[in-house]
Amino acid sequence: MALFQPTGLTDTGAVTVTGTVATTGTVVTSGTSTMEGNQQTGSYPDEASVPTSNYGPVYLDQFENLQIRGPVLTDEYSLRSDFPGTSLPQNIWTSVTSGSGSTVAVANSVVSLTSGTQASAKSQMSTLIDYGPLQIYFYSKLSQRIANQTSYLSLRDNLNSPTIYAEFQFSGTSNTQVICETATDATASGKETTAVALPNGMTTATYHAYNIEVGSDRVTFLVDNTMIAEHTRHIPNAYDSFYGFLAVVNSNTTASATTLDTDYVFFNNFDKVDVQANLAGSPLGVEIRANDLCVSATGTAGSAVTATLPAFGSLFHHISNVHIIMYSTAARTGTSTPVVVTSTNLPGNPSLTFPTAGAIGTISEQNLQLPGTLKALAAGTNTTIVCPATTNVIWRINVVYHVGA
Repeated sequence: MALFQPTGLTDTGAVTVTGTVATTGTVVTSGTSTMEGNQQTGSYPDEASVPTSNYGPVYLDQFENLQIRGPVLTDEYSLRSDFPGTSLPQNIWTSVTSGSGSTVAVANSVVSLTSGTQASAKSQMSTLIDYGPLQIYFYSKLSQRIANQTSYLSLRDNLNSPTIYAEFQFSGTSNTQVICETATDATASGKETTAVALPNGMTTATYHAYNIEVGSDRVTFLVDNTMIAEHTRHIPNAYDSFYGFLAVVNSNTTASATTLDTDYVFFNNFDKVDVQANLAGSPLGVEIRANDLCVSATGTAGSAVTATLPAFGSLFHHISNVHIIMYSTAARTGTSTPVVVTSTNLPGNPSLTFPTAGAIGTISEQNLQLPGTLKALAAGTNTTIVCPATTNVIWRINVVYHVGA
């Protein structure tokens, strides 16, 4: 089998074909290539007729698609901005401000967008990046959360009036909340919105990595590598082009100025071969996820204890381990009715039974190590493990889990 290899390939350009190409498949190419001679479906060109290069090979696969491998197929692009110096790199980033007090400033490798207080004031910056599949990270924090103001970390098709986008929105006064939103048109019915409480006690007042992944069939939102939302409706299409966009925008007069600080922005896209390996939101056929979250709860002797797995937007809890310890602080005399630990938002709402008798210092425990995970019944809902108030008992509950679709 002889394979032919193109010459003169560059990152962008056109494919020039001299002669006849007969195929019913799909042409996959980017770059500039010159191919001469006649090529019939199911056959391969004469190797001698095409000069060799370091960029091949090109061939027809078993589905009769013309395939070009190597850098031509890869078509990857990446960008990292760490904001050195005292101004934005003008060949990469463009900034716009309006309203008194609105500024864009760079110092100590941080870019700061300050809003001012006037109605409709804004401070924004943007860069034209690429089309999906892709991911972008913003390592950012907000000085405050106040009324009449929204900040954005976004991928969008238009800077001021986007219709196709995937973005984090920071509105309202709570610094523990964030909105994840995607859209395919300007109407309300063309959007999917998920309001999420930040995980693990995070607040928007400290730096976090806000990550948006745009795959072929979903958009995934992560904060410090913890998935907080996943959208499968009203998401950008393949090959929609985006700007990376950051902004603080006032909808009305505000009480004081707000600053959005960003330490770095990192972006890269993937070819179709790399997508499954690189995007957390586009897993392989068998998904292997780390159980990276834990809730631990305890109380005082004689008190009830509840371990609550907080709701994560539109995602489900997946529990891998439940460990419950009963410690007797004094001697307990047995009765005919056992002590029962209950649960909510789990299939069958499983319960665990503990003894009513125990000497002082006695430990009774139940440690459920699941071979897989137990998926919660409802997404976006608290899941609880409840230990009842029991005389002379201190409870301890540990739950290991992750969140996902």
